Amino acid sequence: MKRLKTWGERTFFEYDDSNDSKTVIYYGADLKWKVELPKKDYEKLIKEFAGKTVPIGTSLDKPPTGSMGEWIIKNLRTSQIAYILGAILVEDGYATKKGSEIIFK
Repeated sequence: MKRLKTWGERTFFEYDDSNDSKTVIYYGADLKWKVELPKKDYEKLIKEFAGKTVPIGTSLDKPPTGSMGEWIIKNLRTSQIAYILGAILVEDGYATKKGSEIIFK
């Protein structure tokens, strides 16, 4: 289990990516919320934004057009977790952070 700060560095979350088919994420107060993200969805996200710089889009209901957050809402069967996935992508070396933008490699 890994522990990271969210994109805005206000809170922490934990995740386990040791399973070959999914990443399990625990977040919220006392880490009471859980999301299971299939690895294929994570790979789909990386492929979609490869080589691009986009707004992270952490708003839960109205992320900016073209942002990673908007893409998550439209394409993944999960809650809007751009503020978590952005931090994981940076940790895993797939992207870097520049203010409110995420730069994919």
